[in-house]
Amino acid sequence: MVATRTIDDTVLVVGGGLVGGMFALMLRQEGFNVEMHERRPDFRKEDIAIEGGAHGQLTNTTKRSINLALSYRGICALEQVGLKHEVMKLVIPMKGRAVHLQGKEGFTLQPYGTADQAINSVGRTELNELLLTQAEKAGVKIVFESKLESISRDGVATFTNANGVVEAIKPQAVFGSDGAFSAVRDQMSRLCHLDFNRKYVPHGYKELTIPADPKTGDFQMFPNALHIWPRHDFMMIALPNPDKTFTCTLFAPFEGPDGLETIKRGGEASVRKYFERNFADSIPFFQGNHISEFMSNPSSPLLTCRLAPWSVVTEEGAKVALLGDAAHAIVPFYGQGMNAGFEDCLVLLECLREANNNIALAIKNYDRIRRPAGNGIADLSLNNYHEMSSKTASPMFQLKRKVDKFLHSLFPQSWIPLYTMVSFTRIPYNEVVERAQRQDKILNTAGSIFRYSAVAAAAAALYLSHSEHGTTVRNAFDRTFMSFFPSVELKGLFSSSAAKQ
Repeated sequence: MVATRTIDDTVLVVGGGLVGGMFALMLRQEGFNVEMHERRPDFRKEDIAIEGGAHGQLTNTTKRSINLALSYRGICALEQVGLKHEVMKLVIPMKGRAVHLQGKEGFTLQPYGTADQAINSVGRTELNELLLTQAEKAGVKIVFESKLESISRDGVATFTNANGVVEAIKPQAVFGSDGAFSAVRDQMSRLCHLDFNRKYVPHGYKELTIPADPKTGDFQMFPNALHIWPRHDFMMIALPNPDKTFTCTLFAPFEGPDGLETIKRGGEASVRKYFERNFADSIPFFQGNHISEFMSNPSSPLLTCRLAPWSVVTEEGAKVALLGDAAHAIVPFYGQGMNAGFEDCLVLLECLREANNNIALAIKNYDRIRRPAGNGIADLSLNNYHEMSSKTASPMFQLKRKVDKFLHSLFPQSWIPLYTMVSFTRIPYNEVVERAQRQDKILNTAGSIFRYSAVAAAAAALYLSHSEHGTTVRNAFDRTFMSFFPSVELKGLFSSSAAKQ
C-alpha cells in the first residue's frame, strides 16, 4: 500500500508547458504553495527525443512550432507576473499579413490594425524555459518525469516517477494544464459526467524552414509580417525567428491532389513540382532544403476539443479544474492557442481573488465564465482558415476590411473589427462572436442598400448619357464606382453603343 503525502496547504499543477508554467507562477505570486508535476524530463537541460505518433507530436510541446504568435491577451498575463518587458525584448513584431499571390512577384502588406498594433513572434522553448525558471525562483516545486496515474474522489493524486516509484499526494486542488491529451481530464471523466468531443479536421500541417541569408546572415524576407501564401484549399505561412530564419507551416489536406501524404508518396520529384506549381516565389528562399524537409518532417494532425464541465468539486473533497489545451484544444488559424491559455490563467486568478481564495467557489465561477469563451475561440479559429487561405486574396475582402477600419475610426468603442477584437482586446471570445455577427449583419444590409443605389445610379447615368451634361455625370459616377470597386472594368459600359444594345 502506498502512503499518502497530505499537503493541505498546497495546490498541484499538472503539466509544465506554457500554460502550466504561467499558472504556477501566478498562484505562487498570489501566496499559494505550488507543486508542479511534469511527465517529461527537464527540457531545459535535456535533449528530448520526439515521440512517435500523433500523441507525441501534439504533447511534446518543446519540439513543436519554433515560434508562436503573442498578442494582447497573452501580454496581459505576462504583465500580471512581471515578465512583459523581459519577453517583449525577445519578440519580433509583425505589423500585418504579407500576402503572396499566385503567379505574382513580391507581396501585398495587409496591416492587422492601427500603426502601433502588432502580433509578436516569440520562441516557444525560450518562453517556456523562462516561465519555469521564474516559477522555481518564486518557490514553486517542480517534479519532472512524474506521470499522473489517477485522481480519487477524495482528491488524492497518484503519480509514478521514472524509476517506477508510486507516490500518492492529497493537495488542496489539482489544476490540469497538460495539453490536448490531458491525463487530468481523463481522470476528471471518472469523477463527473464529462461531455467530451475531440474532432480532427481534414487538414494537417508540415513544418519547413527558410534559413538566414547565407551571405549576409540576415532575413531573406521582410521580417515584420506574417507571410502567407493563400491557395484556397491549402496555404503556407511563415513566421520570423530571432536567429533570422523563418518557420514555415504548410497547411493542406492529408489526401487528394494537393494532399500532404499524396505529394510525399510521389517522391522528391512530386514535391518539386508541387512547389513550382503553387509556391514558386518561395523556392529561392529555401535554398533547396524544402524538398528534403518535406520528405522527412512529419505531417501532423489538427484537432479541436470541446468539453463540459471544465471543473469538478466532489462531496468527498476533490477539486479539479482544467486550463489551456486540456480544456479547449483549438486549431492554430487565429494564433490564439497560447493567448487563450494565458487568459484562462488570468480569469481563474481573478475568480480566486473574487472568492477570497475559496478554490471550490472560484473554479465553479471560472467554469461558468470561461467555458463559453473557449467554445467561441474554437469556432473563430476554425472559421479563420477560410479567411487566411482564400479571402486574403479577394478584393471584396479588402474592401470590407477598409470599411471596417473606417467605421472603427468613427466609432472606436461601438464598432471594432473582428480581428482587432480577437487580437488586441480582452473582450471574451464568445462576445466577440456575437458582436462580429451583428456588425456583419449591418454591413450586409448596408451592402444591399448600396448595390440597389448603384443600380439606380447606373440607370440614371445611362439615361444621362444621351443628355448634354452626360459626360460630366458619367465621369463622376465612374470615379465614385471605381473607388469602391477598383478591379471592375467600366470602360465602355455607358457608351452610346452600349446604350443602344
